[in-house]
Amino acid sequence: MARSFRESRCRWTGPALCFVLTHHPPAAETVRAPSVFTFVTDGITSAVEQARAAAGDKVVGVRRQRCSAVPRRRPAG
Repeated sequence: MARSFRESRCRWTGPALCFVLTHHPPAAETVRAPSVFTFVTDGITSAVEQARAAAGDKVVGVRRQRCSAVPRRRPAG
């Protein structure tokens, strides 16, 4: 089994959707790609169910990483 997506033989095709599990979703106008990112606040089970529903018969992967949907704020100074 591949250690990471890059090492796998899978190749990403078509549009990607990203379901982000969070306690505090960002304001809609601050999201870089609102058609790609869905922010889920009611738990991991709900996030996986929504991702599976959106994926249909395709594979759903779960990753832990920093979200790049919203620009990071730089400290003042």
